[in-house]
Amino acid sequence: HTKTNPLLRDRASPSQAKRRKTPPTPVIPLLINHILEQIFDGASFKDLKNFRLVCREWNNVATKCLQSTLDFITIGCRNISHIHSLHYSNFNQQRNNHFFMNQFPLSSDNIPLVTHSFNAEQLNRFLEVISKSTNPPFTKYEIVSSFFIPENEQLLQRFFQFSSPFVQDLKISLDNRHLGQFSPSFLVYITFPKLRSVVFEVHRQFELAEPGSEDTDSSNSDFGGNAVSYRILSSISLGATNLESLEVSLQRKCDGEGQRRYNQDGTPNFERDRRAGQGGGGGCPCQHFDLSSVPTMSILNSPSGDSSRMETSIISLSPIAAAAVSCHLPLPITGYQSTPPRISNSPKLKKLHLRLRNSFIHQTCVMSLLERLDNTLEELCFTEEGHGSPVEVEFPTMKRLSKLTISSICEFEQNFVTILPLSYSDQLPILESMNLWDCFGTEKRYEQLFLSTTPSHTLTELVFPSQLRNVTLAQNIPNVFPRLKSLTMVFSMRTENLAVIETVFQVCGESLEELHLITEMDTQNQNVDHVLTGLPKEICRKMKMEENFTLPHYLQEMTRKPSLNSLKKLRKLMFQLEHKYSRAPLITDVTGYVAFMEMPNLEYLRFTRYGMSWNCCEALAKKCRVDVLSPNANNVFEIENFDFDFEGM
Repeated sequence: HTKTNPLLRDRASPSQAKRRKTPPTPVIPLLINHILEQIFDGASFKDLKNFRLVCREWNNVATKCLQSTLDFITIGCRNISHIHSLHYSNFNQQRNNHFFMNQFPLSSDNIPLVTHSFNAEQLNRFLEVISKSTNPPFTKYEIVSSFFIPENEQLLQRFFQFSSPFVQDLKISLDNRHLGQFSPSFLVYITFPKLRSVVFEVHRQFELAEPGSEDTDSSNSDFGGNAVSYRILSSISLGATNLESLEVSLQRKCDGEGQRRYNQDGTPNFERDRRAGQGGGGGCPCQHFDLSSVPTMSILNSPSGDSSRMETSIISLSPIAAAAVSCHLPLPITGYQSTPPRISNSPKLKKLHLRLRNSFIHQTCVMSLLERLDNTLEELCFTEEGHGSPVEVEFPTMKRLSKLTISSICEFEQNFVTILPLSYSDQLPILESMNLWDCFGTEKRYEQLFLSTTPSHTLTELVFPSQLRNVTLAQNIPNVFPRLKSLTMVFSMRTENLAVIETVFQVCGESLEELHLITEMDTQNQNVDHVLTGLPKEICRKMKMEENFTLPHYLQEMTRKPSLNSLKKLRKLMFQLEHKYSRAPLITDVTGYVAFMEMPNLEYLRFTRYGMSWNCCEALAKKCRVDVLSPNANNVFEIENFDFDFEGM
């Protein structure tokens, strides 16, 4: 066929062409990858399927396009209760032997990724047909717990043997009730050279039991399932030589009460949790994993209430390049003897995400973990995902830590991360970015970050806590962060918030280059000219009514409050609505001419043109780049019809 197909005809080299006295064959554009990618972009599934049959070059590019539009293939029947944070479309259609060749729907940006779901018979047919391909488009698979039964061992072995050279993303959900008789020994001999992402979930179906009760007997426990789960994960992780991301969730699946043991007064009983976790000499299976070759890892761990055991299981992650640890409900794992974790002498951990769920972690545990990572850790994040997770953090000398994030899911949570007194030069010498936006609760939790005994000369990016209303902490910014370049803060009309904004305008004028103002609900439809310009409300009203935006002569002798004009070095100013349904504040021509136009270094402005004329917008566009946003997500036309009665002034 190559003699009749000009696209596949052998091209002679220049030297060969010279000897033959024939000109060299020109380069064919339709065989160049980036050109083919542009041509195939947006093509239908049917066309992409046909493109794969033309030649090797077309096959490679068309396969790549198909891989970007195909979602996970689900193997087994998924129980809806196992979905948790994974979002898939769950349908199970009958298909013939050529389903994957002929049943692709048309591609569209508005159509979600295509997902297939197979039972054992369909998977067998799928393997029979797809095994004939040397470059299959299917690279994402999810295997659910109900499929890990002895009857499917040979079928799963065939699947892994075929898919291992091609699979890139793998999700496995396990229920220990299904794993007692399953043998994953075949996985030891399989490698996954292209596997880059693994999500591994184990859902436990038992209640907490007191030590000595019949429920802690190994015959009634899920010990066999635990062992199989560990063997499956360890085999896959060790066989994936280029793994980039690993997320492990070992969590108790529970409904309603029984999640945690409580005293009669309603307070958590950590001692009973601890003793329950010790039933049968248990421990977290995570601490037995040896994953020193994994460059990125996300661990959602379920340790016992014992802080020493918690420490052991967390520190075992130190050889990994990135990890997310979620500590929550204590679990009894009976009949499972613990062994010390193997810790690498040269840890690679660069990113650590501590996700806290109803856990008590002792200060020494976190301190010990950070000490072991002081030479490698670059990013650290604390996230509170459940009530009652108190953590006190004392930093050792973190030689490489450049980014710190503290967030919470509940603004009423009082027991979460509390930062102890610190010295930036001694403990966080190269910190560059700090995000405290969702750090809810009392100011005592984060105030030490603004009261350091020594300044941070490296921090350039700061996100204020959304509830920061302490003027004293704001006044200390130039002392603690003298080189601050970018600041994100809330923009609210509350008196205490206005005082913080005014303080920032006053103390950050010599360093700040970027300012992000996130408007709260109380600013909607409110005129904010007096806040941004520093002028009295009556003067702003008079200037707007008279449409005279040059400061009158008598204002020359007036003392203006700190305003945007105080930020002499500001280059970027961005307003953002807190919620997509929030209404924007009123920013009129007064702010446009008196504040925006008078900022000497302003290069970029993003705001809602809610109250500003087009003439003023055009004048601003000549000064700097302007992005005008809609006042809200519902009624764009209200801009032109709004009656500027200035009642908010």
